[in-house]
This record gives sequence, structure tokens and C-alpha cells, in this order.
Amino acid sequence: DEKNIVKVLGHVTDNISGLVERKGIEIEENYPEKISKVKGDYSLNTLFTQLLVTRIQLGECNKIRINASEREEDIFLSIEDDGKRLPEDIENIFSGELYTGETTGVGGVRYYMLREIARHNNAEINVKDSEMGGASFDVHLQKA
Repeated sequence: DEKNIVKVLGHVTDNISGLVERKGIEIEENYPEKISKVKGDYSLNTLFTQLLVTRIQLGECNKIRINASEREEDIFLSIEDDGKRLPEDIENIFSGELYTGETTGVGGVRYYMLREIARHNNAEINVKDSEMGGASFDVHLQKA
């Protein structure tokens, strides 16, 4: 399957607009005018919806910045926020460590699910601390 990632992200931000407005969150989106399609299916919607909702609910952020860019080898998305930093054991889920279910807090399962949906779409997620103060998710998507 092929998806236009900018359209996917548009659907996602529409879907969560109620939550975003209730919580007074600012989402800043920065996408190129033209971008190649990515390999992936409908579950990319779930991936980005759950990532954003999880960061809004568990990360307690006020601002989220989503950037997309096309590189030679992939389509690169960066989603960062000013919420709570991720504990190390959550970060380790994304570095491919075996998930045992013992991860602190309710976030563990949700972040694990994000990793698995990403894998299903041949995508990779790297997590680091954001310059904005919270978490930064680097998503590498394969070009179609």
C-alpha cells in the first residue's frame, strides 16, 4: 500500500481536533508542498493518532511540532513536544529492547503498540529528548 503522509497527518489532526481544543494545545505543522508517497497502510492513521493522543494525555504537553521532510533514503517525520520527558525504559522500547510488560506506568503498552504498528509499516521510530523540553519522536518511513 502507498500513502500520502501529509494527507494521513491531516486526517489525524482533524480526528483529534476536539481533544486538542479542549486541552488548549497548539499543533504546529510544517510539511513540504510536494512529498513522495510512503509504504504503509491504514494503520499509519492509528500510529500517528495514538502517538499524538498519548503525548497529549500522558505527556501533558501544550505544544506539538510536526515536521516532514523528504530525504534520499526515506521520508523523515519529527514529532516533538514540550511535555514530560520519557523515562528511559520507555525510550528503550523504541531502541528494540525486548518488551516485558514491566515498563512503568500505563504508557508502556501504548508506546509498545506504536513501535509494533511502525514495524508493520516498515517504519522506524527513534525517541530522544526534545529541544522543546519534552519528547521527540523521529519517524523514518520508507518511500513507496
